[in-house]
Amino acid sequence: MSQDQNTALDKARINRRHIIGAGAVIAAASLAEAAPVQAATPLIDIALGLIADWRERKIDAVLARVHPDIVWHYHVGAHPPIRGKAAMRTFLEAMLTRISDNRWRVFKHATNGDSVFMEGVDDFADAQGKRIPVLYMGIMTMKNGLITEWRDYFDGGTVDSLKRGEPLGEGIDVLLARPARP
Repeated sequence: MSQDQNTALDKARINRRHIIGAGAVIAAASLAEAAPVQAATPLIDIALGLIADWRERKIDAVLARVHPDIVWHYHVGAHPPIRGKAAMRTFLEAMLTRISDNRWRVFKHATNGDSVFMEGVDDFADAQGKRIPVLYMGIMTMKNGLITEWRDYFDGGTVDSLKRGEPLGEGIDVLLARPARP
């Protein structure tokens, strides 16, 4: 091959690389415009948003945070699960008639994959004005920013005794006095 042919071949290789490289840059730019990358909302923020909505008695806002096929085990082992938004709405509307002054808060949390685990107190006044602080553990599983499964674990016996006007059990006041997560 002559020197001129080698030079022409080298120029063709360089031009092809530039064209392929430029095409990749253009393709990447158009993909970025078509599907902007968004940071995922931390799972605890989704859960705390639901809690804030519930404290403010905003049922529609609560329901906007859950998947249409939500499965909510309101009191694991004591009641059958609530399935779907319509059933959840019915349950929440009935609950709002029985509670006021909701001070639900989270003390500790951890995430694992698509789930957030929370320890806290669902602290409210019942219809007669009695303060009912319910220590609980809850797990919410999420997909695409919506809660798909929710399980609440708490001692129903303690709730019943507080409703009867009995005092808190020994040491519970210390647990309730812990600072909540902001």
